[in-house]
Amino acid sequence: MKHFLSLLIVLFVLTSCGDSRTNVPPPSNLPAIYVLFVGDAYTSSFDMPVMLEYISRTNAEKGFQIKTAMAVKPNMNLDQLWNDPDIQKIFKERKWDFVVLQPPGTWAVENQIQRGAYEGARVWSLAAQQNGAKPVWFMTWIRKPGTEWYSQKNFVAITRSPEFMYQHIHKQSQKLVDGYKMMIVPVGDYWFYSDKKHPEIPLYGEDGNFPSLQGSFLNSLIFYRYLTGVEINENTYRPPELSHEQFLGLRNLASQTVR
Repeated sequence: MKHFLSLLIVLFVLTSCGDSRTNVPPPSNLPAIYVLFVGDAYTSSFDMPVMLEYISRTNAEKGFQIKTAMAVKPNMNLDQLWNDPDIQKIFKERKWDFVVLQPPGTWAVENQIQRGAYEGARVWSLAAQQNGAKPVWFMTWIRKPGTEWYSQKNFVAITRSPEFMYQHIHKQSQKLVDGYKMMIVPVGDYWFYSDKKHPEIPLYGEDGNFPSLQGSFLNSLIFYRYLTGVEINENTYRPPELSHEQFLGLRNLASQTVR
């Protein structure tokens, strides 16, 4: 029964493709790039991979589209996801062009979680390459500066400061990518830059950890740019909850090169 319920959770994530959204671009018959996202709610919040699909459909003049699937479960590290039969079933169901690996948010500053992320990255990247896919490291972001994540005793022992957390995520990500020959999508660099230069853009949800709609949409724009090498046009998909001004701010941010 427990295995059955877990499978239902994963299938729900895979099938909740935002059909209730308005402003959804129609299905495309263009050749597809297939992307599998492996991770947790950092990835699945606001159906980020689905927004990536919509962005690709509204850039159809490039001659291709992106199709995605999510192999995600809450509170699980990459090594645990590798050993999960439901996740393995999704991985083996087709040939992927990219396999995106997203670690837990504190992976770079908690030793035990870091070990699981490294082992998970090792086995996932090797399996992806053996199956003809490019492994991609999803560089995550820091906890929101100026929040209890850096003041409460039980948190600050791990996070210490925004600069400390960012430097560790950046350094460990580069070490891992170099070691396992992966591509990196440096989402965390963009979030850190945005907090410094554009604090008016609310990338974080109320908990100062998981992304807001703006944060998830920014992530989808960044992934489109890095996975395809294509700049984003002004007519691209925009979630109806975002104003045109908000969309332009996020698009302009995703179009920059930051570090």
